[in-house]
Amino acid sequence: MNKKEITEMINDLRDQMTQIVDTATAENRLLTDDENKQFSSLEAQAKNAEATLANMEKIENMQRVHIATPMSQEEKDVKDFADFIRHGVTQEDSNITKGDNGAIIPETIARRVIDKVIDISPVFARAHRYNVKGTLDLPYIADGDNDIAMAFHDEFVDLESTALKISSIQLTGYLAGVFTKISKSLLNNTDIALANIVVDEMARAVALFYEDNIFHGHTPAGASAMTVEGITQATQVIETAAASAFTADELITLVDTLKTPFQKNACFIMAPATLTAIRKMKYNTGEYLVNPDFRTGFGTTILGKPVFVSDQMDAATAGNKCIVYADFGEALAVKMVEEFQLQALKEKFALQHAVGYVGWTEFDAKIQNQQAIAVLKMKNS
Repeated sequence: MNKKEITEMINDLRDQMTQIVDTATAENRLLTDDENKQFSSLEAQAKNAEATLANMEKIENMQRVHIATPMSQEEKDVKDFADFIRHGVTQEDSNITKGDNGAIIPETIARRVIDKVIDISPVFARAHRYNVKGTLDLPYIADGDNDIAMAFHDEFVDLESTALKISSIQLTGYLAGVFTKISKSLLNNTDIALANIVVDEMARAVALFYEDNIFHGHTPAGASAMTVEGITQATQVIETAAASAFTADELITLVDTLKTPFQKNACFIMAPATLTAIRKMKYNTGEYLVNPDFRTGFGTTILGKPVFVSDQMDAATAGNKCIVYADFGEALAVKMVEEFQLQALKEKFALQHAVGYVGWTEFDAKIQNQQAIAVLKMKNS
């Protein structure tokens, strides 16, 4: 209850007490036992309400001592980052390292870029990520290289050994950079969260880079051949019968290509237009093949498996690999250094009334388990 409500209660209780006494006086008699009890009860309630009101007023008149809650390191970094963008200044205890043409952004903010990438890139989020420096060798047993076999055998006869060939894939740290410019008019607006603006813009650029390399591979600067392979070397490829369209039967074949252990966490990745084409597929009854699924919060599923879209996936045209079906956690190995270094460039783009942001990391991506991934490829025209 607030002060106004308590005051009204006190006045109402006093009116009831007065009414009891006035009634007895008008009738020229003493208060009855019941009236005395009722009066005492009302009086006790009134005193309690008055005491409550007095205590509330005491609290209001007290001089409060506020103890400031210390900021976390990330909160402090965000505040220092905003000060640097708006005013070009850094505090003495700031984690921002100011150079001749900008500043190194604190690790806490740079790390948020990668966290955001995980949110917006379903492939990168599901891939098996190795945060290590240098070259990484991953051992695996290729199909046909495992000749170990078990058989019935007689006693006192030596078992014969069989060969086991262990191969490996090598993930190397190829230097990768991302760059974006943001308007100073936008950044100088005091109504926006500066760190969120930078993180969102950088994360979109990083996500596009990662997905492009995962889907199409890349030849890094100075290399003579494709070394960041992504999923380009997938061996389980289903080719469509037609160059201009695929069928529901071919989607079923694609899904059934994966063995049972990899089906549980498998999902589809395709371009938005490809998903639109599948949405338009119908049964002979005229009912659409794909419908919203209440169990997945109206998310799209095909053949009971979740579907994600990416603008980096190729369209369903002749010769393109247009749909990937995989358990990416098992199939894809992504290597990147844990430290994503982000730098703000203020002076370099001052004449454009903009601030540049550049990020550097090391990156590589290869298939680590061919059995966990299958690709639908459109027939060549």
